[in-house]
Amino acid sequence: MNQEKIVELLTNIKNFNQWREEQPDSDINLSGADLRGADLRGAKLSWADLRGAKLSWADLRGAKLSWADLSGADLRGAWLSWADLSGADLSGADLSWAKLSGVAFCGTIGVLIAQFDPRNYTLVVWKCQGKPRVKAGCRDFSFEEALAHWGSSDYPDAARGQMYVQMIKLLSASFEEGV
Repeated sequence: MNQEKIVELLTNIKNFNQWREEQPDSDINLSGADLRGADLRGAKLSWADLRGAKLSWADLRGAKLSWADLSGADLRGAWLSWADLSGADLSGADLSWAKLSGVAFCGTIGVLIAQFDPRNYTLVVWKCQGKPRVKAGCRDFSFEEALAHWGSSDYPDAARGQMYVQMIKLLSASFEEGV
């Protein structure tokens, strides 16, 4: 099925998901598709080709994106809460300002995750335009901004701030090593 037909089907997620169940082997090629601001809640997009897709501000809550190729995708501000990104390729994707609570990242390529404190705080580190970015809770930082924020003497919990700084440095170094 061509990209225009797939995009048209996506205007009704219930129909799209039914079609996916009836045609499980159909290729979903949405590379470069303009889906900015689209309501894709619960869409079954596993194994889809979404390379370079424009998904900024799209609502992808609960979407099934496992093993999808999202390399180079624009996901700025996308609502990805509770989406399944297991095994997806997010290399070079822009996740700035994306909502990531409850996302399943198991085996995801192109992002590094750390979940490590009693508040269940999650740090997500990825590369955007060749530079590391850091997402923590509702905050989105460049590498330098993250280090300045948590490494500041003004940070209210210095011990926790230093723990975040160390974790960010470790995750960012992993990118430099090609992990």
